[in-house]
Formats: sequence, structure tokens, C-alpha cells
Amino acid sequence: MGHGGEKRTAQITECLINNKIDYVNIPSIKREKMTLKLINNFIISARILSQFLFKVKLFISPIVFLKYTYHGGLYLEIIEKIIEKKKVTAFLWESTKPRFLMLPLIMKIKNIKIVAIPHNLESLVPNQTLGLRKTIAPDWFLFEIQLLNTCNSLFSTSRAETLLLKQFQIKSHY
Repeated sequence: MGHGGEKRTAQITECLINNKIDYVNIPSIKREKMTLKLINNFIISARILSQFLFKVKLFISPIVFLKYTYHGGLYLEIIEKIIEKKKVTAFLWESTKPRFLMLPLIMKIKNIKIVAIPHNLESLVPNQTLGLRKTIAPDWFLFEIQLLNTCNSLFSTSRAETLLLKQFQIKSHY
């Protein structure tokens, strides 16, 4: 039941369970009580986001920057708690929508391998917008390529997408 993304999630979950691979879902972010640790995470998040945006030559409004920095700080808090409890060796990045932009960037600084298993190339979905800049698909295709290039490996559900990604030196597998 459900839409294509939910079916894909079910497939990935089934593969993990059938192969007895231990996994943890990253829970949704929620507001946290302000602490010095959280403020420090916001600063780290701002640095991570700034470096990536500078690298990809994307400039965004200060309000959007603060929003993503805030999300990144909350994700850092969650991820650090997960890492403390479990031996994390890889991050399966399923939803590559821009609102989850901070996840692979955080995993990269934590030296955790990133394996993307995207439902599709979001920048090629008609009328899909890049949350950072209200840019409509496919005008943010190169941004998505640069983000996917942070991954150690990528598994695609489409032969055409696999071939396209390989043209951009992304370690893509069908």
C-alpha cells in the first residue's frame, strides 16, 4: 500500500531484515531545550552548511540558511546519541530531498560511509522545488549531482539514472 516512496522504503527495510542487517531509523527532528551543547551543534551545523554551499557555489537567503543550520544542529544531537549507543558503520540515505540535505553532510564529518538509495533524482521530478531557493526542477540538477557526489556509493532503481550518474563520476549501481 502507499505511494512509490513508501513502497521503496518497505523494499529497503525488507532487504535489511532478510539479510539480518541491524539498522536504526533516524527519528524526525523536534524542538529541543536550548543547551550549550545544542548551541555548539548549531555552530558546527552552520560551518558544515557554509562549506558545502561555498563548494557548490550556491547562495541562499540568511533566513533559509538559519533554518537549515537549525535542522542540522538538531540532527547532530540525534546522530550523536545514536552513535553513542550503536556502532554505526554506514548511513543509508534514502530520501535525497533537499530538506534532508544536512544528513549526508553530518555523516561525512563523522566519518560514516554514506550509501544513497534514492527513490529517484528529485531534480528531474516535474515541478519539484529546491527548498533552499525555490528553484524549480530541472534547474537544480547540478546541485543534486554535487550533493550525491558526497556519497561513497549509490544504488539506483533506474538503469538510465545509473548511467547518467556515472557520467558525473558518481559510484552508481543499478
